[in-house]
Amino acid sequence: MALVPQVVDAVRLPVVAAGGIGDARGIVAAFALGAEGVQMGTAFLACEESGANMLHREALLSGQAKQTALTRGFTGRLARGTKNLLLDELNQKNVEILPYPLQPALVRHLSIPAEKAGRPELLPLWAGQSASLLRYADVHALLDTLVNEVSEIGSAVQSWSAHRQPVSAQEGAKDES
Repeated sequence: MALVPQVVDAVRLPVVAAGGIGDARGIVAAFALGAEGVQMGTAFLACEESGANMLHREALLSGQAKQTALTRGFTGRLARGTKNLLLDELNQKNVEILPYPLQPALVRHLSIPAEKAGRPELLPLWAGQSASLLRYADVHALLDTLVNEVSEIGSAVQSWSAHRQPVSAQEGAKDES
């Protein structure tokens, strides 16, 4: 969120805020900071319509996803996931992580039997920093809630953001003298 107003002031293109936005408060905050849109990921991942497996969705909605960590262990690239046995094991210092796309192929060979066996502790459970905010397993309920809650307070913030003229550092210094 700290980067949103800086980017808004630095560019003339519409800014879409992403990362850590999990509910209407995050959407309204992004608009207040000057973003013209938001991108949400984990909130939708918890919904049945996402295509994520049932064990993953249950972990996200159960509160297990309150503890997340960064890892290269799922894909070879840096990503955030729910702390579980797999993430902890792959994050140990002595574990060699293969480069992308080899690492996800290796992890997939573990994930398929782990899912069949009902073992979420052995699955790569993707989760963003806002995972503790998740409440909805149905995308329609999530969207209805987001639209209603953002509408309650968001129009005033969005109107303010759209009309705000950023003050350059030079102009601000002139005003102070």
